[in-house]
Amino acid sequence: MIVTSPLDVVLWDSHPLALGATPRQVFIDGIAQFTRPHVVSESVSALKAPKTPDFESEAEAAVEHEGLPPLGPKESTPQTILFTNLTNVWVRKGNRIHSILNNLTSATDRTERGVVGVTAGNIICVTANECEQFKPLANRIVDLEGGAIQPGLVTYGSKLGLEEIAMEKSTVDGPIFDPLTHTVPKILGEETVIKAADGLQYHTRNSL
Repeated sequence: MIVTSPLDVVLWDSHPLALGATPRQVFIDGIAQFTRPHVVSESVSALKAPKTPDFESEAEAAVEHEGLPPLGPKESTPQTILFTNLTNVWVRKGNRIHSILNNLTSATDRTERGVVGVTAGNIICVTANECEQFKPLANRIVDLEGGAIQPGLVTYGSKLGLEEIAMEKSTVDGPIFDPLTHTVPKILGEETVIKAADGLQYHTRNSL
């Protein structure tokens, strides 16, 4: 695909808005900028314009909440959902993450990619043959378009102090003294318990 300006030309290996699109050659004032460009063959599907998502529900929520729709997470559903056209599924086993499918990232044919069925957050089938019997029961079928499924990422033990940028001292609310690991200044007393009560951010929703 070629994208041009009055003086310059960019030759892409796929649609410019496609994920992973890379310039094959760039001409500035008619002069090629890459002496020996590295070219990778792309699938035919990569030459098509990406599908535009439907943001109708987001637009309605923005109007309903005067431009500030809630940022809370969506609740999980007990329904049966089939995920198709996926390249991998990662699950927890002990304290590690494991793949339960062969990595199908290189598969360009949708029929070669995986199918996974989920009910109430639990995986009930992991192959197209296994999931065939659940199709009549599925409330939704979601095409992941080559994506993958992984567990929710959860963190705990976040720092008690208030900070905006960890590596920038001017945005950190000072050290938090832990009597188990630090020498606590006498001015704080012998039985000091420090807690973070409030924080103010001058961006996003103005304050959180």
